[in-house]
Amino acid sequence: MLHQFFHGIIQTGRSGASTVGANAHVFGDLRAGNGVITTGESAQVKPCGQLSAGANNDNVLSSQYGPGSHNVGTNIVAGGVINLSGQGSYRFSGGALTTGANSRIVLSNGARCSDVEWELQTFTSGANSLMIGAVHAETATLGANSRIQGSMQANTLTRGEQSSVVGCGQLSAAANSNGQRIEAELGGQTLTSGSYNADATAFGLTGTLILSGPGVYNFNTPAALNTAAASNVQLVNGARCSDVHWNIGAAATLGASSVFQGMIQTGRSGAITVGANANVYGDLKAGNGVVSMGESAQVKPCSGMLGSVLALQYSPGSYNVGTNIAAGAIVTLSGQGRYVFSGGALTTGADSVIKLTNGAKCSDVEWQLKTFTSGANSLMIGAVHAETATLGANSRIQGSIQANVVNHGDQSSVVVC
Repeated sequence: MLHQFFHGIIQTGRSGASTVGANAHVFGDLRAGNGVITTGESAQVKPCGQLSAGANNDNVLSSQYGPGSHNVGTNIVAGGVINLSGQGSYRFSGGALTTGANSRIVLSNGARCSDVEWELQTFTSGANSLMIGAVHAETATLGANSRIQGSMQANTLTRGEQSSVVGCGQLSAAANSNGQRIEAELGGQTLTSGSYNADATAFGLTGTLILSGPGVYNFNTPAALNTAAASNVQLVNGARCSDVHWNIGAAATLGASSVFQGMIQTGRSGAITVGANANVYGDLKAGNGVVSMGESAQVKPCSGMLGSVLALQYSPGSYNVGTNIAAGAIVTLSGQGRYVFSGGALTTGADSVIKLTNGAKCSDVEWQLKTFTSGANSLMIGAVHAETATLGANSRIQGSIQANVVNHGDQSSVVVC
């Protein structure tokens, strides 16, 4: 069989896709500006150090992918290892995918289970295999002792002996793999660590849910999550925000003035809506990419604390933002991928800052607004599109501004990314 070999790191421009032909071998990494990487049948992408005398052996090949949207035209061979490397969203699409016996997905360099999604027609997992991420398929067959760490949604699901599906935060023993059924109304309950299922019923929360003690908490439902106004998820006795995972099949709605803890991952069509003045400690991952924030709602890393100035954090995605940026606030965009913010009027307070971390790039940030007003000494990052824009004194935009009317304050500036 003829193989083509390519060495190095490819980075294309914003509109540039990357296409790898059948049976090709890439030793390095691929970064497509438009997020689309297409790999042909039996094509492989591997870290630079893997070229050896055995590289021509087709029996077991390890592939590596960076964040992005990938159209995968090959199965995972028996014993194969697929490495997802780097922070950001991973979306794999294709017709039929079969994972061979003893194959596995591994995460490295900040890649997270909750950021991985597979959109397929049919999915078949081999015996003793490990799949990671949210798997969506019309039909799915899970082999004996195979495991999915994430979620599984299929019109028809056939499960082999001792196959299991667990939330992203937990890869448990078989005894706990299918979770414990729980009352769908969570208010008034005190729970210890474990995996909890609401079967086909939506989770609801009125009042306070107490999570007590260290360990991983997984809440799983194919339906929705709805929390009432002023509801509260309270952590006590060593429970940690970063250990709380909500795997929601439909939409998630958090009530006004509520306090919520943990990581929410919704299904393919599930949006996330955060009510006015709500505070979320953790992260939000909407399956359809839409997170709507009410006025003064906040999303903060798990270690964040309430104070007079609140910092927001966003991962790559599309956001309908209904709140202004308070004076002195820091809005952190964390992770590689596209950020699109849309809304009516946006005002950034004096001395507020947009900050990029963990591979987020200025050129990947876009603001689609009706009106934009920047406070004095503030820093905005990305491409700003608005009908009218007013830039405060000494304010800065790192990116670009496109508006029918732009009013520049004294010593305001716009510089390219």
